[in-house]
Amino acid sequence: MVHKINNFLRKFVLTFCFLTGGAVILAQSPVATLSAETDTLSLGAQTTLTLKVEAASGSRITLPVFADTLTRSIEIISQSETDSSLHKSQGIVTFIKTFVITSFDTGFQIVPPIIISAAKPRQFAIERIESNPLLLYVKGVSIDSDKDIMDIKAPLKAPPTLGEVLSWVIPILVLVAIAIGLWYRFKGRKRPVPVSILPQKPKIPPHQRALEDLQVLQAKQLWEKGFIKEYHSELTEIVRRYIEDRFGFLALEMTSGEIMLNLAHEAVPTISYRNMDDLLARADLVKFAKSQPLPDEHERSMLQAGQFVKDTIPAPIAPAEKEQPAINEQAGKEEHR
Repeated sequence: MVHKINNFLRKFVLTFCFLTGGAVILAQSPVATLSAETDTLSLGAQTTLTLKVEAASGSRITLPVFADTLTRSIEIISQSETDSSLHKSQGIVTFIKTFVITSFDTGFQIVPPIIISAAKPRQFAIERIESNPLLLYVKGVSIDSDKDIMDIKAPLKAPPTLGEVLSWVIPILVLVAIAIGLWYRFKGRKRPVPVSILPQKPKIPPHQRALEDLQVLQAKQLWEKGFIKEYHSELTEIVRRYIEDRFGFLALEMTSGEIMLNLAHEAVPTISYRNMDDLLARADLVKFAKSQPLPDEHERSMLQAGQFVKDTIPAPIAPAEKEQPAINEQAGKEEHR
């Protein structure tokens, strides 16, 4: 019956368009059609409504966006974005929007006409277009009176939550830990196993390491092979690391000027101080100004670095004089006699 009523409404709209010049209306004014996937659905079931608008190419169409209901009895589950397609041969553009709806009220439910805002091509006036209404029938739940009345089902058991699991697991773990601790304390105590400590390797003095690194760098022959920047970068890094280990300030993170200011407060011979200033200045010109020193200047930087290390080797600490208690005791006895 609902299907017949909807067919009658569609035929009425089409007949009205034909009698009033349907072809002219389609070409000039938009036409909105609302259809349902099914006009009969069960209580709480879902169906899809399709809103289709046909208008002349260039028309400005605005389809409505609903919140969560069409009427008090019809709820919107979801709604799609507006989809459009152009038929160039006919000069018509089609707009389609779908709505997934449901209802929890039984009986006949009316879907009212949906209002669309439209403006014709090259016109500013906005007109309101209404779609056709729909009639839906929502079936209730069938009850078999011949069957016995069933008891209410018991509530479903929800799985235990993490908090409930932890409330049981944590006390058990605590008890197990206490039991293990008591067993270890009174029953399982063993004699401690002596731990052998490996002797540490003697630390290489800063000057010895620096001199060895300078020999390795010289053997690479970097500046002879054309790697001038790399040569001076490695040379200054060896010198900076030695200064940092020898004098105790962060030379690797300082500029050349900052290094020289700190060395001015250290016990560095004057000639060695000047040689270091010359070495760092030459390296800065190579690294930052792309300078090309002469071959003898490369060799001079290596000699200055080695001589600086040798001139600043800390003096060895003299061993303490050994006491001779036996000799002193004997001398005291003789003096007493």
